[in-house]
Amino acid sequence: MDPALIDLHVRPTVAEGEVLDLLAIANVAREQGLDGMVIFGLDAPPDLATAAAASEETGIAFFAGVELDTEVGRLLCYPAELDEWFAAAGWRELANGAGPSVYPAAALVEAFGSRGGAVIVAQPFDRDLHHP
Repeated sequence: MDPALIDLHVRPTVAEGEVLDLLAIANVAREQGLDGMVIFGLDAPPDLATAAAASEETGIAFFAGVELDTEVGRLLCYPAELDEWFAAAGWRELANGAGPSVYPAAALVEAFGSRGGAVIVAQPFDRDLHHP
């Protein structure tokens, strides 16, 4: 097994109508000594249409994830594979009505875990992030 240095949480921001420049992101990652990165969307799957070309040119591996707000905080959800459920934002069927795009944490853990994925707490809502 070869070790790899991977940034596990990258959420690039792009202006409306702009396309995510994965080649530019990969070049910066390579300059920083990374081997790969997980690109996140906020309640939407990220667009990795140009990931294969950027990977071939730079050697940087791309993975996808999604940030989701729950009743207990923001979760980082990593799919095991980019299947139809992930591409269609299948987690949205789990919204619990507590507000726009608010999901039950346990249901997300079950949904991603049952598909071989992983879920990590990114920002618990019961913590003051300015005073750890």
